[in-house]
Amino acid sequence: MYLLAGTRVADLSSARIAPDPKAFAASPPAAARDADFLWCILLEAYNWNGEERFTVEQPAAEPRAAHYLVGWPRRDDFEFIAETSAGEPIGAAWARCLSESEPGYGFVAPQLPS
Repeated sequence: MYLLAGTRVADLSSARIAPDPKAFAASPPAAARDADFLWCILLEAYNWNGEERFTVEQPAAEPRAAHYLVGWPRRDDFEFIAETSAGEPIGAAWARCLSESEPGYGFVAPQLPS
């Protein structure tokens, strides 16, 4: 069982992703229009075991989680949105640089994205 953007599917055959070696180079810059989807993906991480233990409002209200997405995008933020061949978003990866005063999990340095 896989979880794709909040939809459980038995296998990934319905969400075919044709890898494009140029995908990262051709990815558009981080966009404010993607913020809602990124919040949904963060919520999936909080509800990692499939139980709906959190609502989207809870991570948004928790500073340790919210600083990953509040004000999306900042100047140095980047993202990659995985989509089906029909253009439906099904997953995401993103990063932003955080300060020493508000470090993320695994913080190393302010110039290294978390």
